[in-house]
Amino acid sequence: DVQANTSNGAVAIAGIQGAVTIGTSNGEVVLQDTVGDVRATTSNGRIAVERSFGVLTLATSNGEIRVLDATAALDATTSNGPIVFRGTPVGMDNSLHTSNGSIDVTIPVAASVQFIARTSVGSIRASMPLVGDTDGKEWNATLNPPASAAVTIRTSNGSVRLGTSP
Repeated sequence: DVQANTSNGAVAIAGIQGAVTIGTSNGEVVLQDTVGDVRATTSNGRIAVERSFGVLTLATSNGEIRVLDATAALDATTSNGPIVFRGTPVGMDNSLHTSNGSIDVTIPVAASVQFIARTSVGSIRASMPLVGDTDGKEWNATLNPPASAAVTIRTSNGSVRLGTSP
């Protein structure tokens, strides 16, 4: 298990299997090749995760959250920044939330995922065959029903894009 805290600086961790807890006030957090329960927070910086398996709880106030090549239960929150997720969500309680930024989700085309998406100012677009409500600024639709995972997506001032990968 790893615990790292700093006030003014970046934290980078790679190749960990176990619990990871990271906190920083003014710096980015970079995680690569993790397996397990990851909790990362920063106030003024981005959070970048690559090749992760497990549970991801990620929060920043002023920065982007980018998760690539992950198979994870995910809770990602930022106030001022975009969120990018490329991977496979696990379980029915995944959440992506930003106040001021876009949200871009790409999942495998064979995945079975329910999307509950809402935006106040932007638009919601999908390049996948969804079944359900896909009109307006609030969607509740599923790729390959019945869903084995669900993702709640919320942005106030940004757009939502849903796509698939092979």
